[in-house]
Amino acid sequence: MKKSEAILVFVLSALILGPNARSQTSSPPTDTSKSILIVESTLPAIVVIIDSTEVGATPLKPIAVDPGNHILRFVSRDSTSWFHPATEESLVIAPHAYLHRTVRFHRVLHITTDPYGAAVQSHDSLLGTTPLYIEDDRIGPTVELSRDGFAPVTVPVPEDSREIHAVLSPLIPPAELHSLYLTEDASGASLPVLLTGGATVLTGAVAAYFKIKSDSYYSDYRLSGDQGTLQTVHRYDLISGISFAATQAGLMALTYLLFKR
Repeated sequence: MKKSEAILVFVLSALILGPNARSQTSSPPTDTSKSILIVESTLPAIVVIIDSTEVGATPLKPIAVDPGNHILRFVSRDSTSWFHPATEESLVIAPHAYLHRTVRFHRVLHITTDPYGAAVQSHDSLLGTTPLYIEDDRIGPTVELSRDGFAPVTVPVPEDSREIHAVLSPLIPPAELHSLYLTEDASGASLPVLLTGGATVLTGAVAAYFKIKSDSYYSDYRLSGDQGTLQTVHRYDLISGISFAATQAGLMALTYLLFKR
């Protein structure tokens, strides 16, 4: 009999306490006035800040947001890069709204060529010359690079890189190219340089030679005191001085001719 009473008490307790227990363990009611926000971006891992609170990075999963006025800021992880400056927008969120935002960051492409100075074209529009920084929304899927004397080249715009580099091929094979200093016109223009350089070297050698001879004769004069030897010293000093002045003039003329070319 006692066993039957115990079973009856257990059943009655389960019937009375069961609904209360289930209501206590169930999840708390959600605020049905909140709205849902989803954010995506053209670049990965863009930080999303609502007002002054960071809520995650793109692609941002649905989050609950209080209705009202908010400021959304989108910041690249590389906050020091001027390629992707932070952007922001004001947003008015209504109750029970479902908002889906896509943030578009334009890539800044760096276009270079070897040699530099090539014209950059896209959609039949001249964009500039290399090296060039330009946003990808201003160009198509390819860019055309051209420079006088070189074969034009068309380069596809990469999807996962900011760098575009091309090596231009000369229209004339390198073996047939003539050096500027070996052409007929250049050889004629080099004649004054060669003559001036040769004269400068010659006058420099004459100045050094007669200076050495003058010093030698002056040593003899100090030993002998002969006036004839002293006159020879003066004559050699004069020749050495004139030659040295001619050397200086030759150097100035040579410098002028080289800069003129």
